[in-house]
Amino acid sequence: MARPNLSLAGALALAAAAQCALSQQPPNRIAARIDETQVVALRGNVHPLARPEFDQGAASPELCLDRMMLLLKPSPNQQAALDALVEAQHDPRSPAYHHWLTPAAYAARFGATADDLARIRSWLESHGFNVDELPASKSLVIFSGTASQVSEAFHTPIHSYRVNGANHFANFQNPQIPAALASVVSGIVSMHDFRRTAAITKRRLLGARPQWNLYGAHYLFPADLAAIYDLNPLYSQGTTGAGVSIAVAGRSNINLSDVEAFRASANLKDNNPAVILNGADPGLVVGDQDEATLDVEWAGAMAPEAAVKLVATSSTNATDGIDLSAQYIVNHALAPVVSVSFGSCEHQMGA
Repeated sequence: MARPNLSLAGALALAAAAQCALSQQPPNRIAARIDETQVVALRGNVHPLARPEFDQGAASPELCLDRMMLLLKPSPNQQAALDALVEAQHDPRSPAYHHWLTPAAYAARFGATADDLARIRSWLESHGFNVDELPASKSLVIFSGTASQVSEAFHTPIHSYRVNGANHFANFQNPQIPAALASVVSGIVSMHDFRRTAAITKRRLLGARPQWNLYGAHYLFPADLAAIYDLNPLYSQGTTGAGVSIAVAGRSNINLSDVEAFRASANLKDNNPAVILNGADPGLVVGDQDEATLDVEWAGAMAPEAAVKLVATSSTNATDGIDLSAQYIVNHALAPVVSVSFGSCEHQMGA
C-alpha cells in the first residue's frame, strides 16, 4: 500500500515526534509485587494444529524446551513514538530519513528497562529456567527449561500431537503469566515444534550444469536473472554489491563446495559466503540444506560482490531455527539486507 503524501508541516511534526522519542528514557512498568495467584492468559499462543483430534497425551515432564523466546512489548507511549519514528525514517523530507537505529539505541528508547528485565529474569529463574540470552534490543528474553517447568510456571501442559503422520510437541492451552508482568510481556515464540516451511517446498535435485534448453526443460542462471530484472545497467555502472552485506536466515549448515561449483558454472568470481553458527552447529539438515544453499547462491548471484552471511541455527523442541536466526541477525545488526525464504500461513501463526 502506498504511503499517503504528507505536507512539509506533517513531515516536520513526525521528525519532532521521532526526536522526542529519542530523548526520553522509558519508565519501569513492573511496579506491583509478582503474585503467582493473580494471572492473565497470553491469548493466541496455541498453535492451530494443536487440536484435540491430534492429541496423543502429555509429553514427558523431562522434555527439553530450549531457546524459547519471551516476546516483550513497548508501552503505549513507546509504541506511538516508534510509529512516528518509522514514518519519519521513510519520509524523504524528514531529518530522520533513513537514520536507522542500532539495536542498542532501539533498546534505550523502545525496549524494556533494565529493572523490568531483571524482574522478568528473576521470575523465570525462580521457576528453574535458564536464561540463555538477553538480546541487545531488550525486546526478547531467550530461556530454556523442561515441559514440567513450563507447566508449573505458565500453567499449560506440553502435549504430544500426531499430525499428517508426523509427531509434534506443543502447549495444550494458552500460557498464563502473573498479572504484574502483563504490561511488558506480549507472548512466547514459541512452545511448539511446528516448523515454518520454505517458499519452494518441492524440488528435484538434478545435479545439472546446463548450457542450453532441451525438450522444454529450462534452467535459470544468474545471467538470465540479470536480463529478467534489468540488472545489467547497474553492473555496467559498477553497482555489484561491493561493500554491502546480505544476511540469510537458515537452520542448516551448507557445503561451501556447492556454492563454489555454482559460481564457477555461472562464471562468477569466487566469493564464498560466511557461515555464522548461532549456537551448536545444526549440521547438514535434509531439505533445509538445499534451501540454505539456494538462498546464499542466488543472493550472491544478484549481488556478486556482496558479503553474504548465512546464520545457521538449530531448531529446538520449542522454537524454529529460522526465528532464532532472524532475531540474531536483527539484534547483532549483521547486515542492512536480510533474506528469509521460510514462512507460515497467517492462519497457522496465532497471535
